[in-house]
Amino acid sequence: MLKLSFTKIIEFYNFELMSNFILTGDSYNVLKGLKSNSVHGVVTDPPYGISFMSKEWDKEVPNTALWLEVYRVLRHGGHILCFTSTRTIHKTATELETAGFRIIDTLTWLYGQGSPKIHDLSKAADKHLGIERPKVPATGGLHSNTNMNDDNWKNIGSGNPLMDSNEPISDLAKELEGKTTTLKPAQEFIILAQKPTNAKTIVENYVLYQTGGLNTKKCSVPIDLNHEVDKRLVYEERNVKGGKVREELNINVNIAPDSRGYPVYNKEGRYPANVLLSDCEEVKRIFPYTKSGSVIGGRGGDGTNGTVSFRNKQNINSFPSSEGSAARYFNTFSQAIYQSKPSQHEKHFGVKTDENPKGNDHPTVKPIKLIEWLIELITDEGQTVLDPFCGSGTTAIAAYLTKRNFIVIDLEKHYTDIALQRLDATLKYNNDTKTEIQFS
Repeated sequence: MLKLSFTKIIEFYNFELMSNFILTGDSYNVLKGLKSNSVHGVVTDPPYGISFMSKEWDKEVPNTALWLEVYRVLRHGGHILCFTSTRTIHKTATELETAGFRIIDTLTWLYGQGSPKIHDLSKAADKHLGIERPKVPATGGLHSNTNMNDDNWKNIGSGNPLMDSNEPISDLAKELEGKTTTLKPAQEFIILAQKPTNAKTIVENYVLYQTGGLNTKKCSVPIDLNHEVDKRLVYEERNVKGGKVREELNINVNIAPDSRGYPVYNKEGRYPANVLLSDCEEVKRIFPYTKSGSVIGGRGGDGTNGTVSFRNKQNINSFPSSEGSAARYFNTFSQAIYQSKPSQHEKHFGVKTDENPKGNDHPTVKPIKLIEWLIELITDEGQTVLDPFCGSGTTAIAAYLTKRNFIVIDLEKHYTDIALQRLDATLKYNNDTKTEIQFS
């Protein structure tokens, strides 16, 4: 690891960015040192402005002045993927648009492990009337942050939590039984925005700045060739001279169209959607069991016999008819490796030790696989990704694993220290002794 003084790093910014930076400081001030049109993409998880866990840094969304600096350092045509909450997406989107970004889409990330901040109106009614409910053994785990609990849990002895009884006492409490104030959070939004191009066409802009397009092929929804539905042979009828012919097409064969121009099924995957899923039962239960007809690319089907017609669309992928959860149409991040909220192993890797039993204590860590997918969607290998709100460094790790350079910034040194530890452990795990990280 190469440690540079803040002044030296600012001077370094004036040159071509071909290295990796973890920086501590106010993002607005740090970004002032970056050259205009220097980074290729931005993936960031900024404050949501919801005072999450009563954190001071989450009281407001970043203002226009900050996004103007992000806009300045991003190359023309470059994209930003910005996490935001269901409650304040309108604020964040407005600030981005005011800074000059063009909103392209909003991605939805669904997960099944959100925890509602419940305010039980029945319990609140008894408390309001000065009635104390009897204590009973608490159900579930005792949350370490008392701000998340509305049950007035108490530890007695060694880890024996009690909570207020759920049985209402007063007439008002009985009337309000079953009423709360919030729903369980199970989604977050990711705003996809773009700095306008500086050329007549996207292609011309790409030639100038190597930005402007989305890597939809790289980020396609994979087809599981080990799945029984996807492995089977698929038959289609086609209109040819002399009548209908029954064609047998095998998805396991990935070759060019045959001599008659009929395409074979494309196993590179479905076109990516703006919905991202966590691979857990809570999410899968949302989607119904469905059957679909085939989609024939190239010439297109004729709309009969279960095919979907795409006339004059030569680049449409072909897929067999299939059945199963409708979740198969969306990118899914496996819970077996990366949970909807990162696994404890992933979150604390390289940080939690006997000397530091708390490990990574950042409250809003995102899954590495999810960030990898976002980075791959808007940048290419060797390009530079910016994250002005890096927290414990997930964007830096994901950029490294996808062979991108990175500049990540956070206000609190406590978190940039954790980011450096996590990234250092990742480098050691990959036996990487060559990659240099600039840290300040």
